[in-house]
Amino acid sequence: MNRQRLRTVLMKDRTSMQVESFIRVEDGLVLRPVGSATPVTVPVAIVEVIEPEAWELGQGHKFTGRVNISIDNESGNSESNEFDLDFDMNNRWKKNSLRVFGQLEYDTTRGIKSTDNWSVMGALDHTFKGKWYYAGAVMFKKDRFADLNLRTLVGPGIGYRFFESKPLNLKLEIGPYDLKDDFIDQPDETFWGPAWFLDYDQKVWKKRLQIYHRQLGFQGVNDSGKFIWRSWTGVRLPLVAGLFGSLEYEIDYDSEPAVEAETTDQTFKLKLGYKW
Repeated sequence: MNRQRLRTVLMKDRTSMQVESFIRVEDGLVLRPVGSATPVTVPVAIVEVIEPEAWELGQGHKFTGRVNISIDNESGNSESNEFDLDFDMNNRWKKNSLRVFGQLEYDTTRGIKSTDNWSVMGALDHTFKGKWYYAGAVMFKKDRFADLNLRTLVGPGIGYRFFESKPLNLKLEIGPYDLKDDFIDQPDETFWGPAWFLDYDQKVWKKRLQIYHRQLGFQGVNDSGKFIWRSWTGVRLPLVAGLFGSLEYEIDYDSEPAVEAETTDQTFKLKLGYKW
């Protein structure tokens, strides 16, 4: 058994209880409400969170974010050394979450600078039952070196949060999406089919290092073998005062790119970032 001091226990029906202490037993929690000598036993299944943050109680928002700069050595369409910027921001309130992440590349290729390579994705989700949530997302991407003027991916999805805590997070969502590729020098193309998003991170080695993997996939089904895959895999090391360093490997695959464009871009990044 584990006993510790608490102030608030939030139930899944959104009610809360002020307690002086709790005892964890095999089948549940024994709570001692503030000012009461009579303990209350509740099953773990009806408890949402112990010591919830204000936003989980419906009081305001929780805004978190991460911004990185990196030095890259890239092979594929760009064949360049780059200074890049990427960001990941999340605003949460009650059972809702709005997340926006993206990246912007400042390229130097044969002495010519470009800011045409960028992508951004926004996703809004709402938890409707336990760990289940529904979501809607839209992604935009531009890559001049791949003759891609603008790629748009948009659609709804349903997801499940397997784990959600500071040491470990894992969620997966899937849904029907529409994909449109607007090319610069060739006819545009439109596809539809399932898309999926996976987001995982976990603290290891005395909870000092954080490993992570994020991926996006799409499979066209309208008489096409169109398949795209983007993934970011890496490890982060906290430094000081919100600063951290990370090493990341990114894959960007398109089974049907523009004529004469490479199907795969692979990028290794050494990044310095700040989070709040």
